[in-house]
Order: sequence, then structure tokens, then C-alpha cells
Amino acid sequence: MSDSSPFPARTSALAWAVGIAMLLWLPLPDFGVSDSLPTFALPLDKVGHGLLFLVFVPLLDRARAGRGARWLPLIWAIAYGAVTEAVQMLLSYRSGDPWDLAADALGALLGWLWCRLKTP
Repeated sequence: MSDSSPFPARTSALAWAVGIAMLLWLPLPDFGVSDSLPTFALPLDKVGHGLLFLVFVPLLDRARAGRGARWLPLIWAIAYGAVTEAVQMLLSYRSGDPWDLAADALGALLGWLWCRLKTP
């Protein structure tokens, strides 16, 4: 299998999607440090959401392997972010947040723009 094969890229994108779901859906321990962390004008959880999706879109774009519209990875990522937030609303130990979705979408957009600058 050649390095340009979409299979490893699809596997990477799928693994990242599973990782996102685990982080956003599983109960996480509260170490009691969240209130003492600096926010730098943005809460760190929003930065984390943005970074997750900033990485996710290039993985999806690579998995696309030139097939389909160039904007599809952006749409897929934002839709996935919406699904993760909707599922969190259904879980008693998590809560969905529209600002998390906004951070997901911003991260996805930045990742998509990076892909477009890299390959015009």
C-alpha cells in the first residue's frame, strides 16, 4: 500500500473522531484545578475544543483524498461537533454547550483555511 493511499488517512481521521467522542462523552475526573487554571481571555475548555477540531479537519481533508467538494471536511467536522454537543445534552454527567460548538466550528474553520493555504 503506497503512502498516498487514503486508507491510513481515513484510519487517522476515524481514530481522532473516536478520541474526540471519548473526551467529550466519557465522565472525566474533576481534579479540583479547573477553577485555578488561567483563562487567557478564553476558557481553556473552549481552546481545547477549538484545537481538537483544528486538527480534525486536516485529517478529514487528507482522508478525502481529492474526492468530493473541498468544503466537505469543514461541514463534516461542524456536524460532528453538533452531534457531540447534542449527545452531551442527553448524558446526565455531561452538559452540551453552544459555546463549545462555536469553539468547535471556529477550530474547524481555521483547520480548513490552513488546508486551503497549504493546497490552493
